[in-house]
Amino acid sequence: MKKSLLIEEIEKNLGINHIKSIELTPSDSEDMYEKEHELRGLYEHELRKFFESRP
Repeated sequence: MKKSLLIEEIEKNLGINHIKSIELTPSDSEDMYEKEHELRGLYEHELRKFFESRP
């Protein structure tokens, strides 16, 4: 069984660990805060799926 990498390790391997987040408006920040758990889970799932599908 293949070792599962941490999201930070996947980001580093893909070279996206130094990308800075965009600045959010106050209303965007509030929306992001409300959906943080859902969005984080989706991001991590899709990133892991993409990384593991590479040859």
